[in-house]
Amino acid sequence: MKPLQPQIHLIGFPGCHGQVQEVFNDFLSSMNTSSNETNKKYCVRSLNFREKAEQVLPCFAGKFAEPSVPTTELGLLKYSQLKKVALTSPSATVLVFDWREDPAIHDWSLLMTQITAEIIYYRENCSSSSKIMVMVLLPNAEKDLSPNTIEDRSQLLKKSLAQSEHAEFAKNFLLVQSGIDGLKVQQKKFGKALFDLSQGYYAEQKTLIKKETKKILKEQLENIRFNFMHGVYSEI
Repeated sequence: MKPLQPQIHLIGFPGCHGQVQEVFNDFLSSMNTSSNETNKKYCVRSLNFREKAEQVLPCFAGKFAEPSVPTTELGLLKYSQLKKVALTSPSATVLVFDWREDPAIHDWSLLMTQITAEIIYYRENCSSSSKIMVMVLLPNAEKDLSPNTIEDRSQLLKKSLAQSEHAEFAKNFLLVQSGIDGLKVQQKKFGKALFDLSQGYYAEQKTLIKKETKKILKEQLENIRFNFMHGVYSEI
């Protein structure tokens, strides 16, 4: 049986997801090489905006047929919990906006509206508590898209998000000039931010499990489930 891998979802503009994943994998390789650790691998799923993760489960998911009996009758462990960790629940989600060839690139107010709309939809329709990063890929440097302009627009969007009920998205926002080439230049910044978000998610899950465990008796069935899940999150 293969070990469980940390889950990451890339959502929006799937055409560039392969390249984004390559940049992240290169960061992981460099990190593992410098620390002499075994290469850490992530399971990265590619989704379009407003597409459910359950619609793109990997082929091996078919081996885990949905049980015909309630999960509470399956013994010590819940199938739904294992499925959540192994298949559908990401530790980190990257909302990707690829505007390298968008004719509306100079209409920043329109683009900000699009970002906000997708953020609102994601939070209202996704039950996942995964950490979020927003990444915008911009075209190569132009007169109207100078580094100063990019920074101004980035700060404008962060300020707009910070003042809304979606302030959490302003904390992890990456505006990348020159598309994928620019992302490669910022490989360490992007990779570390995404890695830290993922590890932070699993650390929070373990903390929540510890709190729940203290509320129940050691003899209770839930105690076994909680301790098992704590072990799973510790190994990822």
